[in-house]
Amino acid sequence: MRTLMVAGGICFLLNPTKPTKKGGGDMSAFGALLGIRLVRFGIVAASCTLLQQVLMLTLISWGTNDLVANGIAFGISAQVNFLLSAVFTFRDRDIDWSLRMIYRHWLPFNSIALCALVANEFAFAICRQLSLGYVLASLVGACAGACVSFTVNNKATFVSTKEQVMTDMQTAATTTLNPAVVNRLRQEGISFFMPAHNEAANLVNVVPDVVEYFTLIGCEFTVIVVNDGSSDNTVEVVEQLSQQYPNRVMMAQHDVNQGYGAGLRTGISTALSATTHGLVAFFDADGQFYIRDIELLLSRLILEDADLSIGIRTDRADPILRRLMGRGWHHLSQRILNYKAKDVDCGFKVFSRLMLEKIAPQLRGNHAVISPELLIRAQKAGFHMSEVTVRHRAREAGEQSGANLKVVAKSLMQLFELRRTIRQEG
Repeated sequence: MRTLMVAGGICFLLNPTKPTKKGGGDMSAFGALLGIRLVRFGIVAASCTLLQQVLMLTLISWGTNDLVANGIAFGISAQVNFLLSAVFTFRDRDIDWSLRMIYRHWLPFNSIALCALVANEFAFAICRQLSLGYVLASLVGACAGACVSFTVNNKATFVSTKEQVMTDMQTAATTTLNPAVVNRLRQEGISFFMPAHNEAANLVNVVPDVVEYFTLIGCEFTVIVVNDGSSDNTVEVVEQLSQQYPNRVMMAQHDVNQGYGAGLRTGISTALSATTHGLVAFFDADGQFYIRDIELLLSRLILEDADLSIGIRTDRADPILRRLMGRGWHHLSQRILNYKAKDVDCGFKVFSRLMLEKIAPQLRGNHAVISPELLIRAQKAGFHMSEVTVRHRAREAGEQSGANLKVVAKSLMQLFELRRTIRQEG
């Protein structure tokens, strides 16, 4: 009976009932939670742990040694875990589930499961030595095994075919320059801006990296730092960089802090008014992106004949709270505005000048709202968007401000205002 209850619970989680109009809000929140991979992992882990408990207690009641019973139960639940991981936990990854690919994923998964089993049995044995009950000892063991299992499977086993291809491209990008990208940059030139609020410690490294990269390409370029009312020595740093790289680095100034949205809008308007380059790009000034990855964005832009190319952070190097808030914002803004993207807030994007000249006068979004507004206006105007994975690294200096509750509240209000505006515009 307990086994049937576990199976029934798993089936409900994998196929939740579609929300009715009356209960749509609750189910929407539930759906947003299911959009977080770590939450899906927790659901599968809890279900498989429960299954393991049932099997272990059943085997022990039949007279099987407790350590052996725990190991057998873990092995069986691991196979169930593999199937649920493939169809539920890692459902957001584009994995080709042919027989060959299942075989390729199943072997690594079970190799990892053996390592997780060692951790499980070790923790289980220690708990039994401490005279803990079967259930508690098994739960401790399951937690130990889960830590090993998720960490490795998330990084290595359940990697989509596209992600693997892009990983290969990223490796190649560190050693070679894509001829098509070089030609496009040399033909059109690029305005590269970065919004900055108290990022002086990062700008001293980030700006020279950007300048040196485009100098290596041999194209016309302008680097624009948008100082958004910084209280540190950002102004002094940018002025020194302007002297170090004359006619290459310039600054756009906000006397007081106006927020991320205003920083992007100023960067776009400055790129359009102060330069004639055919391409416009930006990334955040916090040093979390690699300028070399612009080749990936431009390659996809060229390959798909797109008007904008946006990054997807597949391994986001931010604190867990910021990642959860970002995931929630992505799903909420996507549901409200109905745009199509996998990582709306990725702060690394490339645009054609033609597209920006068309939509820039319409941009009004402040704070986090600017990112979904850019995408929905571009898509409604008929411009084509491409997406590609980019690397993301941990911030080395400065502090993040996007998780400020006041900023979050203002962004939510503006998001609904934007939806009303877009609907009125037709």
